[in-house]
Amino acid sequence: MSLLDRGDDDQRLGIVQQVAPHLVAAALNLHGTRSVQKVVELAAASSSSSLVALIVGALKDDAVRLCIDSNGNHVIQRALQFLPPASNQFVFDAVAADCTVVGTHRHGCCVLQRCVDAADPVQRRAVIAQVEHHAMKLMQDPYGNYVVQYVLDACSVADARGVMAKCVGHVLDLSIQKFSSNVVEKCLELAPDDLRQTIVREIVASPRMYRMLQDQYANYVVQRALSVASDDNCLDLVSAIRPHLASMKNTQGGRRIQARILKRFPHVDVGWDPDFSDVGGSPATRPVQPQGGSYGRVA
Repeated sequence: MSLLDRGDDDQRLGIVQQVAPHLVAAALNLHGTRSVQKVVELAAASSSSSLVALIVGALKDDAVRLCIDSNGNHVIQRALQFLPPASNQFVFDAVAADCTVVGTHRHGCCVLQRCVDAADPVQRRAVIAQVEHHAMKLMQDPYGNYVVQYVLDACSVADARGVMAKCVGHVLDLSIQKFSSNVVEKCLELAPDDLRQTIVREIVASPRMYRMLQDQYANYVVQRALSVASDDNCLDLVSAIRPHLASMKNTQGGRRIQARILKRFPHVDVGWDPDFSDVGGSPATRPVQPQGGSYGRVA
């Protein structure tokens, strides 16, 4: 690496030409990955477009493999961080071709999130389109759900609307699952008013409201809906919930739902005297999914 550090662009190009056939193998190696990351950084700082093109050419055919490898993913993330979007098109092409392979992998999901950050407008729309197309699978996956949530947080409402709309018609099924329930909550929080109303109406109309209230994950979705729905929407939801509250008064979930209702509508009759002694006067915090940093980012 000292030769690359000290050399000029022509010398660096000559060295990289010699090692290019071995860059993928090095990137997959615990120690070699750091050297390849350094090569990417030097190429990005170089005035030689040939050097960048040489590195891209060496990596592109194995982009998916690198994305999901414990060492290789750092090389791809370094490329996304330092190289211009046009040079990183090979990463976006790989993600488009194998979105679910990358997005549902422990390391690949982090790469996909970095793609959202590093993309130009055209590339970002392409990434969002792939996430939207595969949204149902990603939402229900231990790692893919982080990708969906990241898109919802990082992109404009207009750009992310199609992703959020994918949960319509599946709200109950998604709400009773550990990972997708987080996405439904995020949709309720960030969706435009008309789409949020559609989601809340689906909850209100559910013939399995009692199951949602009793479920360890869907209960939090209902709580979120009670917090963010419009007044009219929320009153409809309260009306759908009330017949079930008395049978839930001895459950923590029932008391949390009651607390949400009374926080929003203090004078609503919920059918029994409130007792928040075991919930601290407010709904308890939802258990957090295990993750390494934001959205399950793995270093």
